[in-house]
Amino acid sequence: MSDIFVDEKGNMSPIDPKNKRAYSLEELQEKVCGNIELVDVGKYYVVVNEEGKLRRMRPNFLATMWLMGAGIKDEVVGPALLIRKGMMK
Repeated sequence: MSDIFVDEKGNMSPIDPKNKRAYSLEELQEKVCGNIELVDVGKYYVVVNEEGKLRRMRPNFLATMWLMGAGIKDEVVGPALLIRKGMMK
């Protein structure tokens, strides 16, 4: 089972840890273009750029919908990941 990467344009692609077991911090930071913030949405985390709003990154409507589905009213900006809990080193 793969996790999901989505860019600001709504393009989704499956993603798996490079080592096939767990994501490293550096791997997650590379995907979201900076420091990460984890948002708990049940069985998953939405991984976003911690400073995305300060850096005025583009809105990510699909990732925002992931949060709304978990009852969280916040806007996601920049690239985001939806990863299974337990998939981080």
